[in-house]
Amino acid sequence: LMEALGKDYEDRLSQVAASSGLEDERDALKEMNTSLQEHVGALKERCKKLESIEESKEGLQISVQRLESDLVTARLKQTKYQEEIEQCRSDSLIRESRLQTQVA
Repeated sequence: LMEALGKDYEDRLSQVAASSGLEDERDALKEMNTSLQEHVGALKERCKKLESIEESKEGLQISVQRLESDLVTARLKQTKYQEEIEQCRSDSLIRESRLQTQVA
């Protein structure tokens, strides 16, 4: 990777020197340095954005886990309430049957 970057740097240095007509290699190096600093700045900004996205992603994952937990709890309560409803219906049918027996 370092070799590739070095070659890229040399190629760009040659291009800058040739395209701008700079005869002094020092000026070409200064221009290349400025260009590299701009690229580094852009890369730092991208890193900050990626870190922010990572933090948001982690927060969302925690929220999803909580929601999944809440869903499991709600389903358990629903099952419990359905069982209670069925028990009430059963008790009601038994009472109704006893009343009919007593009336008769």
